[in-house]
Amino acid sequence: MSTHAHRSTRIALALGLVAVSLASGAQMMGGPYGGPMGGAYSNGFPPGIDPRLLPDRGSQGARLFEQFCSACHLAPSPSLHTAAQWPSVVARMNARMQAMEQAGMGGMMGQFSSPTAQQSALITAYLEKYARKQASTPPQISLNSPAGRAFSAACAQCHTLPSPLQHTAAQWPAVVARMRRYEVGMGKSVTGEAAAKAIIGFLQRHAAPPSAPSR
Repeated sequence: MSTHAHRSTRIALALGLVAVSLASGAQMMGGPYGGPMGGAYSNGFPPGIDPRLLPDRGSQGARLFEQFCSACHLAPSPSLHTAAQWPSVVARMNARMQAMEQAGMGGMMGQFSSPTAQQSALITAYLEKYARKQASTPPQISLNSPAGRAFSAACAQCHTLPSPLQHTAAQWPAVVARMRRYEVGMGKSVTGEAAAKAIIGFLQRHAAPPSAPSR
């Protein structure tokens, strides 16, 4: 093969890697974040958390999680997914970083560098340890009302229904407001003002006593 042909082949391969990387990056930054929840974050990045609030931040798993996630976006809260969901999310993010690394692309923190298998295992173990715990509405609380059905429809878009006993009546309004912001970031159907007010009223009626700690 001639020198010109070799050069053309190298250029074609490089362009192919860049195309794959750009498609992956576009999907991560402006397209679906994807995952077990399906098409999440279609409007942008996953919702980030103040790094100071990461649980056990001094651990190796937390440091690696923050290091690699922050190459593209703010590190999300480990409670964003359940322990069963995190491994596939980590695997998908690793594949995207590897494609960008091969294409020589840079992220917000400089050149992309994907985690090793050992680092990925530590990150996954950390996320599984501090993942969102599945909760369910106590059977004695009926969802067979307009407010109950609104609560079920809104929350079930992303996760198992939380127990109203998970927070006190005073805490629920802020929680619902935060979830509505997540709905926007995740490209879900956004709960309207009237529905949000009904959901808050439903949760407050069945909330934990004021003296009870959050679950």
